Amino acid sequence: MLGSGVAVAIALLLASTEQSESTPVSELLQWFEDLMPPWLWAVLFIVVALCLLALDVADKYSGIFGSPFQRSQPSTDQLERTRQQLLKIVKKNVNLRLANSLHKLVKLDLYMEDQRQRVGTPKYELVPEDTEPSFQAVYRVLHPKGNKPPLDLKFTQKIIEVFERQDIQGKLLILGEPGSGKTTELLQLAKDLVSRVEQDEGQPVPVILELSSWDGESIDKWATNQLNMLYSLSEATTLQWLVNNQILLLLDGLDELGLTKQRQCIEKINQFLETNRVSELVICCRREEYEAGDIELDGLNGAVYLEALKEDQIREYFATLNRLSLWENVRSNLALRDLAEKPLFLFMLLVAYQGDPIRNEQELFNSYIQKQLHEPGNQGTYKPDKEPTPDKTRYYLVWLAQKLEAISETEFLIEGLQPTWLSSARQKRLFRLSVLLLFGLFVGLSFGLPTGLAVVVFFRITGKPHFGVNPFIIKPREKLQWSFSRGLNFGLNTMLVFGLFGGLNDHLIGGLSGGLMLGLIFGLIFGLSSISIIEKETPNQGIRKSIQNALRGGLIFGLFGGLIVWLGNGLLFLLSSGLIEGGSSVLIEELIFALSDGDNLSFGLTFGLRVGLLGVLISGLDTAIQHLILRIFLTINGDTPWNYARFLDHAVKHRFIQRTGGRYRFVHDLLRKHFAAMPLE
Repeated sequence: MLGSGVAVAIALLLASTEQSESTPVSELLQWFEDLMPPWLWAVLFIVVALCLLALDVADKYSGIFGSPFQRSQPSTDQLERTRQQLLKIVKKNVNLRLANSLHKLVKLDLYMEDQRQRVGTPKYELVPEDTEPSFQAVYRVLHPKGNKPPLDLKFTQKIIEVFERQDIQGKLLILGEPGSGKTTELLQLAKDLVSRVEQDEGQPVPVILELSSWDGESIDKWATNQLNMLYSLSEATTLQWLVNNQILLLLDGLDELGLTKQRQCIEKINQFLETNRVSELVICCRREEYEAGDIELDGLNGAVYLEALKEDQIREYFATLNRLSLWENVRSNLALRDLAEKPLFLFMLLVAYQGDPIRNEQELFNSYIQKQLHEPGNQGTYKPDKEPTPDKTRYYLVWLAQKLEAISETEFLIEGLQPTWLSSARQKRLFRLSVLLLFGLFVGLSFGLPTGLAVVVFFRITGKPHFGVNPFIIKPREKLQWSFSRGLNFGLNTMLVFGLFGGLNDHLIGGLSGGLMLGLIFGLIFGLSSISIIEKETPNQGIRKSIQNALRGGLIFGLFGGLIVWLGNGLLFLLSSGLIEGGSSVLIEELIFALSDGDNLSFGLTFGLRVGLLGVLISGLDTAIQHLILRIFLTINGDTPWNYARFLDHAVKHRFIQRTGGRYRFVHDLLRKHFAAMPLE
C-alpha cells in the first residue's frame, strides 16, 4: 500500500519544481514555527497520517466505519439495471451466434436420448435399444434402481422442455459426439431462457461460459473472473448474483480440459452445486471424454445425448437442396456416410466435396479449408487484388488458432492481444523497453526528464505495476469511475510520504501544505477504476474507448490540478493576511490580488498542464501505447496484418471465423483445433 505512495513521492521530489514565495506566506510559515517546534509538527503529522492509514486499512478488512469510508457496494437498483444490461447483451450475442452458426445452415431436428444414468442419483440400468420407425424418438429403455421413471423424449422436442421438467429442475448435462450440435443446442436453450426472463424478471439471466479456461479454482471464483473479463462485471456483483441465483451458468467445453483437469473440474462443479445451493446449471461435454473421465456430475438431475443423424434425415436434407446426386455418393461410401451423420460435417461435405476421396475428419477439414480459400465468392472485404493470398490467410489463421490454444481460450478480441504472444524473448524485451521509454517520455514532459528517467528505471528494476499502470499487461480502460477507497489510499500515501520528504528537504510547513495539495490531486487521478458492464459492439473497441477516456481524463485532471494549486496558494495568502492584518475587506482584496498574481496564475497553469499529461497517461493512453507498439512488432514479424479487423472480417466471409460484435471465434472448436495443429509455414 505504501509502495505506490513512495514511488509517487520519489518521482515528484526529483522534479524540483519551484514557486516564488510571497511575503505573507513566509510570515504564515514562521507563525506556525513559533506556535510549535518543527520536530513537534513532524511528530504530529506522522501520528495523524498513521491514524488515517490505520483507519483505511481497518475499514478495508472490516467496513467498521460505514459510509463514506466503507467501500461502496452497488445498490439494488444499480444491480437490477446492470442485470438488464447483461440480459440485452446476452440476447444479442446468442442471436448472432445462432444466425452465423454452421449447424444453423443444416436445419435438422435432432434425436435426444435419455442418459440419466450418467448423473445424479438414483442410477439406471441400461437395456439394449429397440428398433423403431425412422423420424421417431430413439432412446434406450432405462430401468431405474430407484423410483424415478426414465424420460419420455419425443422427436423434435425442444431442449428447454427437457430443462424445465419437474424431475430435471434446470440441472442438465448435454452429451454428444464431436460436431453433433451440442453448442447449438446450448445456444438455443440460452435463447429460450432469455425469453423466459423477459416474461418473468424473477428468473435468472443465462450466461454461456467456456470451461476450457478453467484452471483449478472454485467454480464461483472462476465464473467471477470470466464475467469480469467478458463484461467487466465486478466481483461483488457476480458473487451476489450467484448467491441469489440471479444468473444461470451454461458451461460449454468440459471435454476441452483433458481427462485429469476434467476430473478435477467435475469435483469442483459438484462442490459448487452442493455448497452454493445452485438452483439451475447446464453443462455440455462430449460423450466419449465424459465416460473416460470415470467421475460423474452427481449434482445434476438429468442428461440427454444428441444422437447421430439418421439415414432418412440425411437423404431428405439432400433432396431439399436438390443434391440427391451427392447423396448417392455419400450413401455408397461408408466413410462419407459416417461423417454425414453429424450436422457440422454434413454441411462441410456439401461445401467441400468435389469427388475426391475423403476418408476422415482431417481430410474433410483440409478439403473445406482449401475450397473456402480459393472460392471467388468469399472475397469482397478487401479491394480487388489487395486481399492476402490463400497461403497468407492460412498462416494468419494458424497463428491465431495456436495462440488461442496456448491460452485455452475460444474467443478473441483484437484488444486482447498481449505481449506474451510475441514469438521470441528478444522481441518481448524490446517491447518492454519501447513501452517504458514512451512512458518515461510522458512523465518527463510532466515533471522533467530526470523524473521520467527515474520512472523508467523504477519500472525496469521492480518489474511490477505501479500507480495503476502495468506496462507488461494490456488492459483497456473502457469505462471509468472515481473510487473513494482508491482515491483515499493514493491520496493518503502521497500526502504522508511527500509531506515528510518535502519537510525534511526544504521546509516542514511547506512540505505539509505541498503534501496535502498533492495528496488531493493524486487521490483524484489514481482513484480511477473500471466500472459497470461493457458490450463489445465493434472491433478493437477497448483501445478506442481507452484513447477517448485518456483525453477526457487529461482535460479533467489538468483543470482540477491547476485549480487546486491556484486556489491553494490564494488561500494560504488569505490565511496569512488574515492572521497578520485582520479585517474582511482587506482579506478580500488580498485574495483577489493573490489569485490574479501573474506568478500564481502561471504556476497554476503549468502545474495543471503537467497533471493533465499524467492524467492522459493514467486514464488510458498507456493502454493505447502498449497496443500500438505490440501491433507494430506483430506486423513486422509477419504474424498479423496491420488492419486486423479487416482481415478477420475477410475470414468471416470465408466461414472460418464467426463475429459477434467485437468478438471473434472460429466457426467451430474442431476447426480451430485443426488450424492449431497445422504447421506454421
